[in-house]
Amino acid sequence: IDQTAPVFVVDDNYLRRIDELPPDREQREVLLEKRLRALLIVRLGNLPIYHTLMERLEAIVAQKVQETQDTLELLTKLTGDMNEAIKEEQAMGFSKGEMAMRQLVEERVPCDEPDELASLLNKVVAERTFQGWQVQPSVHATIKRDIIFELVKYAKEHTEVDLNPDDYSKFSQEAMKYVEKHF
Repeated sequence: IDQTAPVFVVDDNYLRRIDELPPDREQREVLLEKRLRALLIVRLGNLPIYHTLMERLEAIVAQKVQETQDTLELLTKLTGDMNEAIKEEQAMGFSKGEMAMRQLVEERVPCDEPDELASLLNKVVAERTFQGWQVQPSVHATIKRDIIFELVKYAKEHTEVDLNPDDYSKFSQEAMKYVEKHF
């Protein structure tokens, strides 16, 4: 099935064009929500930040039902944050895999040097991957194990890293989603 999804460009001009949306506030909210959802669905598996932004969108929609805050204002702020995430992705110059690991470390591992840890983990993954590795379960297990070993080793050297044993496993499972896709 070949379905072409609509393309929405979220840039600096997009926020200005929000004012050109239909004058009815509810229509504007629905239209903006649909556009953001479509854009996030396309990017959802690429980097952890888009998963976080999708969660924020879901929370905003849930809040809308409760009508506790101004939904349009929250969606506009989310659009700005989405724009910033896209700019950061383009400006960093990292591969998607490196960027995903960096964001995952920043979100899940309390440490002073997230870039250092992400670099170590990316090195571990890069050393173990090769053309067609995704179809070999033993390679999956090795990479997952080595991510845990590297995290434990890093945590022993850096006392600010305070993770319990389950956190290591959860982190490696989450990391493998992005490793499988981008390495």
